[in-house]
Amino acid sequence: MELLDKVLELSQLAVENVNVDNLEKREVFELIPWEEKIVGLYGLRWVWKTTILVQKYLEYPNDSVYISMDWWILKWVSLFEIVKELYKVYKKRYFFIDEIHYYSNWTEDLKNIYDLLPVKLYFSGSNKIAVYRRWADLSRRVIFYYIPIFSFREYLNITYWYRFPKLKFEDIFDINNYTNFISKISINQLKKYFRYWQFWFYYENPSVYELKLYWIIRKMLYEDGLVYEKFDVTIDLEKILYYISNSVHSELSLNSLGKKLGIHPVTVQKYLLFLEEVGLVYNVKKYWNLSDRIRKEFKPYLTATNFLYLYYSWLENTLIKWKVRENFFVMCLKNFFYNISIFYKTYPDFVLEYNGRILNFEIWGISKKQNWKNVFIVKDDILIWRENILPLWIFWFLW
Repeated sequence: MELLDKVLELSQLAVENVNVDNLEKREVFELIPWEEKIVGLYGLRWVWKTTILVQKYLEYPNDSVYISMDWWILKWVSLFEIVKELYKVYKKRYFFIDEIHYYSNWTEDLKNIYDLLPVKLYFSGSNKIAVYRRWADLSRRVIFYYIPIFSFREYLNITYWYRFPKLKFEDIFDINNYTNFISKISINQLKKYFRYWQFWFYYENPSVYELKLYWIIRKMLYEDGLVYEKFDVTIDLEKILYYISNSVHSELSLNSLGKKLGIHPVTVQKYLLFLEEVGLVYNVKKYWNLSDRIRKEFKPYLTATNFLYLYYSWLENTLIKWKVRENFFVMCLKNFFYNISIFYKTYPDFVLEYNGRILNFEIWGISKKQNWKNVFIVKDDILIWRENILPLWIFWFLW
């Protein structure tokens, strides 16, 4: 009883500390299948996974318990036993479990909770690699739901109280679908989003934003990741992020990165796949033929343009703009991901496969001439769609 009372006390303190009173719910909140018995939220840090759990908790606070598995009092305690006793003694029926990856036996306990207890449980995990590698064990019992970073559209809605709707992929090719909100968007807003607004803690204290972002990355690499992966050689994984951020398009191949790092391309591939599993990199495959896909040729892009600004140093201003807009395009499509496959090419930059269609995209600045047929030119310094030229910002309205 003493332990249960302590858990309930900490639960109340933790919920009060999150303080969601003045926070608007993210749109993803309504898309989560709350009706399921067990739901797991996963995604990068600082995308409001804890906030979402607390907001749902507050819908029925008398029947709910919030637990973070990094609390010291739970270090040697079974999650199943805690949930069972809180249900039996206090009639609690909704459990919100944060940072579940800190508990080593979580998959087995979730199975038992699903099979034996008439409760609902919602959990979060910031350690993507820990959740990903246990996914198959729980596929029959648990619904996993991805919480993305804040999109440009969502940033505008929360910051300026707009109500911009999401667009379907087909909508972005018709200017009539977004003429109503073009007047409320500026290029300057997009530039701020590129650098700062993909993680909401910039709003809390801009002066330490980059420092916090840096330590989040280090935590993802050296705490979340390397606990689960033992490499044969020692390498500074941040150096790979550094080279990705400072490499022009032609230098993003496995061979080029291998030469810069002084390691074999096969080893580079292993590290890049690891960085993707951790959640820091998207590896975009080459679009050519079946043999290219079998060889798994790919180019790495960071999962947030905010990360680029931490690591780039020697690229001149025009090149970092190119890096940002191309990375932004990949982010948009990777986060949208419904029935879309994205590939890179030498020309044009990207090929999308969507519902049986093949679409070509070249990511260019406003100063470039466009004279290509059957290719959509995507530019970052325009707001208006015309002919085969699309504004870059519109792709983040897919989410």
